[in-house]
Amino acid sequence: MGDKFRAKISVTPIVSLAADADGDAADVIHHDIQKTIGGRMSFDTSNLSATGTWRWFYAPKVAVFEGDGDVDIIRSANGTYTDGTVVSSSDKPRVVYLEHLNIDATTNLTSNANDRVSITPDGDNFADNMRLELEPGDCIVLKYKQGGSVLNGSLHVDMDQNSCYMKVLAIVDDVG
Repeated sequence: MGDKFRAKISVTPIVSLAADADGDAADVIHHDIQKTIGGRMSFDTSNLSATGTWRWFYAPKVAVFEGDGDVDIIRSANGTYTDGTVVSSSDKPRVVYLEHLNIDATTNLTSNANDRVSITPDGDNFADNMRLELEPGDCIVLKYKQGGSVLNGSLHVDMDQNSCYMKVLAIVDDVG
């Protein structure tokens, strides 16, 4: 029996209709789609061999600051694996959950609406337009290719301005 990572995804396509003489403004599900759509994402270690050992990384409150520039989010400064093993930048994340907690890491107050976290899932340059973005309260699940070359040291985050706390959960192949 192995460890499992499970996520459920639900998307509702909303269109805002303006008020007119006959009715109030309203948010409705898009007429061409007519429903909420969703699915699941899972990862099960029982059918896969790790190069090293499958380990869980959990950091409930990681501070991210403007100008940190390419900070590894899964790193020993943010915590250890749940069994106490030290995190290595050469370990390979397989599935990663990231959540912008909507709390400023300096003031501990609610984040500003424009306090976005930039994510480069492969260690690429933050200056390009290929980065992912989380607004306050947003979350994302990243699932990397089995046997791929992405390392803990490749998953970087930065703030466009100010600071925030993030929650991080990952299952990682501890390769040493």
